[in-house]
Amino acid sequence: MTKTRPPKYSIDKCKKRAYVRIDGKKSYLPGKSNSAESREAYARFETEWWENARRPVAERIPTTPVATGTKTDTTVKEVALAFLQYPPEGG
Repeated sequence: MTKTRPPKYSIDKCKKRAYVRIDGKKSYLPGKSNSAESREAYARFETEWWENARRPVAERIPTTPVATGTKTDTTVKEVALAFLQYPPEGG
């Protein structure tokens, strides 16, 4: 089930930095907590969250290589499709 709300804007009191928790991991936002820079970064994150939350999962998987954009890079989607098409051993 897809979450209906984006992760909340949280503050790490020891580091005095803002973060969002995604899949149990902290992703720190740029700038100090409650700064204009961190609030703007969270606003961009929240906008992207809502744009992606309404699309089917298959559309969220990137179809082009992310790292360098060269033809030699393989996407996760391509690996998953190759795995599903590979014949089982001994069968």
